[in-house]
Order: sequence, then structure tokens, then C-alpha cells
Amino acid sequence: MDQNVEVTPELILKIHKESFSWIFPDWAGRYRRIRVEFSGKETLLPHHVPEQVMNMCADLKVRLKNLKLNDENYIEKVIELLAWFQHRFVWIHPFQDYNGRVARMLTILILLTLNLPAIEIKAETGNDRKKYLEGMYAADKGDYSKLKNLIGQALNESLTKSTK
Repeated sequence: MDQNVEVTPELILKIHKESFSWIFPDWAGRYRRIRVEFSGKETLLPHHVPEQVMNMCADLKVRLKNLKLNDENYIEKVIELLAWFQHRFVWIHPFQDYNGRVARMLTILILLTLNLPAIEIKAETGNDRKKYLEGMYAADKGDYSKLKNLIGQALNESLTKSTK
């Protein structure tokens, strides 16, 4: 994996377009231009999205730069970073749809750039989705513990598989 891959607004748009233009040919890969709700919450006004994505990417770059591999709490800090990123991306809600999927894809990219294995954050159906949403709702109130637990469990599973 190229360690120099950087999460940028351009990369985010490209990932959405490449992944979902077959479903949404008219707007995949473009920031939303409409106000949307998800989980009963209103999102940012559309004109704020580009600036918020740019700020999130800049913040991510600084946070990644401050991660130190020799830190005894390195994995814990990576999990904390990923929980922040997941929540922040979905809170910004840059696209009309599939924001959670893009956030999870970018989370995998971040892990790979850190030489860590890809993870599967189960969030698509049933109880998995309920747990993921509970984690996101708690993060809305500043409590990232549930989201960190989900990500930590997924990373632990992947690390265990990669050592076998």
C-alpha cells in the first residue's frame, strides 16, 4: 500500500463516483445540493459541505501526522482517530446517499496507509446496524466509546486473522 495516499476532498469525490455512479449516475461523485435528513436529523446546509470536508481532511492529516508507531497506546489512538473520522464524515453527510459506506471505505484506506489490516465495520443490517447507529448517536453527544468499541472489535478480529 502506498503510504503517501492522502484523504482529500478530491479522493472522497472520486471514491463516491467510482463506487456508486452505476446506481446514481446523475449525482454520484458530487457533493449534495439538497438538504437531507438521516436518522431523523437534519444535516448541514449544502453550501457548507465543501468547506467542512476540506476542514475534516486537513484535521485528519494533522491527526495522522501526530500518531507515533512507538507509542504504547498506538492501536488505541488509531481506534480513537477512526471513531472520530467515521462520525465526522457521516455528520458532514457530503452526499445524498451512501455516506456511511464511503466513510467505512475511507476507514479501510486509512488503516492500510498505517500498515494495519482492513476491517469490516458491520453496519448494514439488523443488530449490527442498531449497534453502529447507537455508537453514532452517542458520538453526536460527545461519547465515542460505543463507536470505539465497534471499531476496536473489528480491528482486533482483523489483527487476529492476519497473524494466523
